[in-house]
Amino acid sequence: MDGRERHHVWGAGGRQPRLVGRQSELRIAQALLLRPDVRLLNLRGPGGIGKTRLALELARLLAPHFEQVYFVELAPIRDTALLLPTIATAVRAPQNIPPLQGIIETLGTMRALLILDNLEHLLPGLQALVTLLVNTENLTVLSTSRAVLHLRDEHELALGPLTLPHGIAGESEAVTFFVQQARTVDPNFEVTSDNRTQVEHVCTLLDGIPLAIELAAARLRALPLAALVEWLAEPLEVLGDGPRDVPERARSLRDAVRWSADLLSEAERDVFIACGVFVGGFTRAAFETVTGQQDGRSVLLHLVEHSLLRPVAHLEARWSMLEPVREFAEEQLHSHPDAERVRERHAHFYLSLVGQARQSIQTLESEWMARFKDEHGNLHAALRWFIHRDRFEDAVSLCQGLFNYWRGRGLNNFALEWITQVLAMPGAKAAPAMQALILRQAGMHAVRVTTRLDDAERYFQESFNLYAALGDEEGEAFALDGMAAVLGTRGDTEGARRLHLDLAVRFEAYGRLDWLHATWFNLGSGYINEGDAAHGSEFLDKARDLAERRGDVFALAWDSAWRAVLYQRQDRPQAALDECRRAWQLGAGMEDAMFDWACLWLLSTLARVFGQPLFAARLTGARDAVLATTQFPPSPENKARFVAEEQLLRAALGEGVFEREWQAGSQLPLPELRTEIDRWLNLPLERNSPATPPAQGGLTSRERDVVALVAAGMSDKRVAQVLGISMGTVSKHVGHVLEKLELRNRVELARWAIEHGISPPTS
Repeated sequence: MDGRERHHVWGAGGRQPRLVGRQSELRIAQALLLRPDVRLLNLRGPGGIGKTRLALELARLLAPHFEQVYFVELAPIRDTALLLPTIATAVRAPQNIPPLQGIIETLGTMRALLILDNLEHLLPGLQALVTLLVNTENLTVLSTSRAVLHLRDEHELALGPLTLPHGIAGESEAVTFFVQQARTVDPNFEVTSDNRTQVEHVCTLLDGIPLAIELAAARLRALPLAALVEWLAEPLEVLGDGPRDVPERARSLRDAVRWSADLLSEAERDVFIACGVFVGGFTRAAFETVTGQQDGRSVLLHLVEHSLLRPVAHLEARWSMLEPVREFAEEQLHSHPDAERVRERHAHFYLSLVGQARQSIQTLESEWMARFKDEHGNLHAALRWFIHRDRFEDAVSLCQGLFNYWRGRGLNNFALEWITQVLAMPGAKAAPAMQALILRQAGMHAVRVTTRLDDAERYFQESFNLYAALGDEEGEAFALDGMAAVLGTRGDTEGARRLHLDLAVRFEAYGRLDWLHATWFNLGSGYINEGDAAHGSEFLDKARDLAERRGDVFALAWDSAWRAVLYQRQDRPQAALDECRRAWQLGAGMEDAMFDWACLWLLSTLARVFGQPLFAARLTGARDAVLATTQFPPSPENKARFVAEEQLLRAALGEGVFEREWQAGSQLPLPELRTEIDRWLNLPLERNSPATPPAQGGLTSRERDVVALVAAGMSDKRVAQVLGISMGTVSKHVGHVLEKLELRNRVELARWAIEHGISPPTS
């Protein structure tokens, strides 16, 4: 293992219901996926047949056999060109190289299972998947699809309906599943001698299709079982007019969804159909705006009760559709008279959403970033609509609103795929100012991808030319700022500095204090990187004063981070620690992987300086994990600093201990890590006088065993039982250790044990 996070994909969609039946399919699929000659297994079947549930169960069962298991939800992706970028994001491949190369390099020789869920709409782009398999030794792909992939290496496992009853209800998978779903409505539901025939009849009418059974069972909220049987008999027979060019089971599923929709009033059905425009769920505000409902609560409740919507736990109340249900609604929307208006409302709602984010903050806070992540499918569906309708200015505005989201989450290549489509719109030529803006944005994404610096330079040059033709000097300055970033990234620090000095004069004259701050900050950080502390400090002082006047908290966070770098290189660790603490606190709400990486780099170095090598090694692992998500690799000078710092830690801890702590840090979730860092930053720290005693602490072997068990949370009685000594002896040992280490209580003793890697005895 290389320290990357293990993906527990069976939790990818939340807690999954117990899988009913499918034992034969599970055995076959497990055997196939463990065979070295099977590289691709396709779970094929109609929508709602249970492919995803089976894939998640296989992931849970097979996790011990693979180093990594990745789950990639493809339903929100509509363009085949985005297949590889989406997989690259899921496997945390570096974004500074093409997606295919990044995936291949990330996976290497690792034994990995890649689950591609809902692949059927991306079949034209599957040659990319073939190329990926050819270039990875130990990758196994498990796909779910409604269609055959028609690939040479494909092994297919077709999923049919759940087994139907044959006289004994307990032996029928369909009946067992119906009972499971019925109990979500009525916890006391049981199959009895009185209702057995009716239950079996329902399952038979629904052909054993899981989604159809789920929808039908939910009707028990409004109908007694006998009435449910009566209601089901007629619709299934009448609604048998689905397309003839799809499998029979698919027609049955469509019938089940249509029947559920037909239970709605006409007004409710219109609302349900309008919901087909959403991709990945929606909030109440989005629902009411797009469907035209002033107060959508009652309709929402109705649709939830009809199992056409389901609530999703998120930051705010949210609802989603099962994908087959959403597809049915979207299909109906195509021919609906209000389709155009619904899609317009949808697109403008999400354009307004990004506008709200841009107005409220300069850099997206974590809450907005989380919200954009939830709305990822909707935001890009809106962008697709604007592109389709040749609404260039709206498309550019949406891209501009997504800029910080794309950059903060390291989606620069993904963003460039969209911007390329926007730039190709016929309406682009008619709006040169907006064209210049989107070109500059493209350059800012490309400059974060080191292999695309030539593209970045071209984008900025084209943007500059358009601004010049318009006589827009301020726009010219913005484009030149991008050119300075290209020069700096290429190592031409002198050229970048000359440009920044000129831009500082321009931005001050234009009254653009935000850009003036960024320019002074860039000059200060550039001088610091070159070892010129005097000029670096001068420009950082200017940047800080301006940020304080403007009340820009996140700018102040970055200023403090670089001031900490300055003090660190001047061998002023206490001053560096004070500034790093300030940066960490100010940037707590900032969703920016680059900022997190910079702070973790500083903190890991300072932790070693202040006598915390174990904590420093853990922070180093976390730093490298964050770095893997960015698209801006460190400079050669910084790489050399990384190597030197790691050598010091390895020497202090030993190879084994360093690797153990590095692995732990690389897999620690950021919220947990933040708590640990906050706790450490609040300790009274002095250089070369560790907040905790030396690793050995002069403890005897028995005392170290006692400390390890106390740190594990054991009581004196339990420690005595484990070690075979008396409780009094345990208490004496604890007292002696506290005295030796000059600690006050067991909490401090536990912290000391954790920091020094003391683990419980093996015997």
